[in-house]
This record gives sequence, C-alpha cells and structure tokens, in this order.
Amino acid sequence: MSIAAFDRAIATLPGVERKGALLPYTSLDGHMFSFLGEDGVVALRLSAPDRATFIGRFSTTLHEAHGRSLKEYVSVPPSLLADTNALTPWFAASLTYVSGLKPKATTRSRSDKERVTLERAARISGRSAAELIPEGVDVVTNRHQVNAPTLPLFESGLPDLAEHVDDALEGFGEA
Repeated sequence: MSIAAFDRAIATLPGVERKGALLPYTSLDGHMFSFLGEDGVVALRLSAPDRATFIGRFSTTLHEAHGRSLKEYVSVPPSLLADTNALTPWFAASLTYVSGLKPKATTRSRSDKERVTLERAARISGRSAAELIPEGVDVVTNRHQVNAPTLPLFESGLPDLAEHVDDALEGFGEA
C-alpha cells in the first residue's frame, strides 16, 4: 500500500515524477524532498517551521534511517499517508522548500544497471550510495597511480659518478 499511496501523493504535484529503482524518491534541482524508506515509511523534507508544525500536529518524529536521525525529514504517519487530500499540502510544502534551495550541479546520469548495482552495494554495506562513490573513485585512481621515484634510482658502484657525469657521457648520442 505504501508505494501506491506515495504515488498518489506525488501525482498531486504537476511535473514531479517518482525516481529511484530501489529507494523511491522525488527531487528538484538535485535536492531530494521525499522518499519511501525500506521500512515502508514515507519521509518528507520540510522547512524548520513546517517541520515543527508537522511533528506537533501529527505526533511524529524526525525520520530515522540507518540508525541516525535525518534533521530535515519527518516521518509521515500511516494514517496521513492513506489520506491523500490531507497529505497534499505537506507534499507541496516540501516541494516549495527545496525549490528555494540553490540547485545542485548536474552530473552524468548513471545507467539503470549502474544505479541498481550502486544501490545494492549501499544497502549491503549499510551506507549511502553517496558514501560509496568516493571509495569507488579511490579504487580506480589507485589502479593508475604512478609511484614517485625513490633514490637512488640505480646503483652504479661508482661513488663519485655524479661528480664526473659529463666525462661518463662524453660521446653519448653522437653518430
């Protein structure tokens, strides 16, 4: 029922589409403003005044995910989620809040396969996809890292070679 109720609430916002294969969410300009958690609870991102009103009016709390409280998100009680008409203004308030935030820089879209694979790895590791991406960059860049040379570069057996390098190279490169 949660995904259907989430979709009904999203449908009240013209131009907004549900995203996410494993974690359904909505976003605007790179800012997520609602999502349906793995536990079936919908979370809404609200401004501080709206958050306080919502928590007081619906006797709910800040949303918790992966053992931590998400400071801008509230958990939508099941009774409110089931009442699309009552939930609609709160979805609109969430969209209004993120529309006032500075748009995030756009990035290359991941393919569905990349997105699903990344979300699966995040779920298995208990971390967010955003936390895994820098780790992936490190793996790739470390593969191509060139080690800085260490001295001495070679052992000539001649302790004073550096002092007589011009003599040692005399005639080198001449035909």
